[in-house]
Amino acid sequence: MCSNDQVLFFPSTRSPSTILKVQDRIGPYVDDLKNILKMDEIAGAGLKIGVDPMGGSGLYYWDRIADTYGLNIEVVNKEVDPTFLRQDSTVWTTDKDGIIMNLLAAEIMAVTGKDPAEHYKDLEDLFGSPVYERIDAPANPAQKKALKELSADMIQASTLAGEPIETILTRAPGNNEPIGGLKMVAENGWFAARPSGTEDIYKIYAESFKGREHLKQIQEEAREVVSKAMESAGA
Repeated sequence: MCSNDQVLFFPSTRSPSTILKVQDRIGPYVDDLKNILKMDEIAGAGLKIGVDPMGGSGLYYWDRIADTYGLNIEVVNKEVDPTFLRQDSTVWTTDKDGIIMNLLAAEIMAVTGKDPAEHYKDLEDLFGSPVYERIDAPANPAQKKALKELSADMIQASTLAGEPIETILTRAPGNNEPIGGLKMVAENGWFAARPSGTEDIYKIYAESFKGREHLKQIQEEAREVVSKAMESAGA
């Protein structure tokens, strides 16, 4: 990966030349991390960080992050796995930024002196232990479009797993921007549904504070709610 933009010219029989512009996509990402995370505090805490990129493209970022911010990072697995694929056998990508989340965990430990698991245990002592799971459900392109464009007034349900629904969201509370799906919240559980950008499925994220059976009920009702909403949207 080059450190600066470069323009390369290749001779071509069909045109005078073929232009290929090579850009550094790692540097801008790494440089912007300081605007998201307390990188100086992570470095100052002297944490020793072990990283396993699990065969993914994140491998190429960690050495640059370590050099840029003076972090003690050891990449324990430098193998790239070309078979890291999605269910449809195409190139795999993640719907979360694992690098930022991992560095956030390091920041939490650097700032508070406790790792995230300890903080989580404190929250469980206060609020109980939740059960969380993500599942997928089939959806064609029209159904995914309908789910992405839902409005709260299209939802007919009034309860979720036996509890009154407290909140129905299709827009973010902070800025009123569309969230690209649906979230429903009750006292002891919630679910969020959003369409996949790459596969003919939609994803259901659900959590319960009443156990595995309650979670299963939330998931089943989530499918019903989403199906009815997509039908009412004409999909």
